[in-house]
Amino acid sequence: MAQARRNLRTADVVRYIEEHYFADGSQMLTGVELEWLPYLIGGPSPGVAIEVLQKAIGDLSFPNDSSITFEPGAQVELSSPPSVSVPHLLDGMSRDSKLLFDSLRTSGIGLLAMGLRPWGSGDRYSRSPRYEAMESFFDADGDAGRTMMRDTAALHINIDLPTHCDPDRCWRVIHALAPVLAAAFANSPFRNGAPHSYRSQRQANWLVMDPTRCSAAFATGSALADWATYVLRSRVMLIRTGKSDFVPVLADMSFERWLVEGTSWDSQIWTIFVTT
Repeated sequence: MAQARRNLRTADVVRYIEEHYFADGSQMLTGVELEWLPYLIGGPSPGVAIEVLQKAIGDLSFPNDSSITFEPGAQVELSSPPSVSVPHLLDGMSRDSKLLFDSLRTSGIGLLAMGLRPWGSGDRYSRSPRYEAMESFFDADGDAGRTMMRDTAALHINIDLPTHCDPDRCWRVIHALAPVLAAAFANSPFRNGAPHSYRSQRQANWLVMDPTRCSAAFATGSALADWATYVLRSRVMLIRTGKSDFVPVLADMSFERWLVEGTSWDSQIWTIFVTT
């Protein structure tokens, strides 16, 4: 637990990243997380409960050693292990995803690769305390957060930054490419069964969520300082008060402030939580 009055500066975070930045430097790894929206093939409802998906998948073993998890709205996520090359990654994920699709299809379940559920909002099938607190946090600012949790899916690409790459230059390039990539992968023009102005309703939804964690990080030229500042200024979403107890932080408290005043803030939040 962070101690009261401890002073953590952006420079401290930058120094930590520099000291642990590619400690071994041996190789560049890549990985991918594929998410899909499940639906019943020919069924009366597009939603599929997590328990139904788990039963359909069973003890399926993937040749590429990918792992299966489920998002709050029962979105199916297939995550690859780190790979030493992009061709190896693509080959492995192609085989694993085909196996997953074939397995679910035999149970009458299909997987839709779109950024936003096109036929209307679904349920939140996961009732874990962490997701309960997370949804409460986002609900304070509107319904965009629960839409993200329940109805969106994405493709996440994880790439190590090469040790020979200038991090500041890469940082600027990534920011320049972000709009291009958002446009190139826009595939969710429908909301509640009707077309909307945005080609990516998923991106439109993210634009109206908590800006301290959902807007683009600024690019002033120093990658490590920019990222450290962005993280420290982000709002604290929830605090863990026990093994499976989470409290949403509805006060406007930055991560930096929590690190400095964590002990006193935890006490105040817990008092508010148990008396309301």
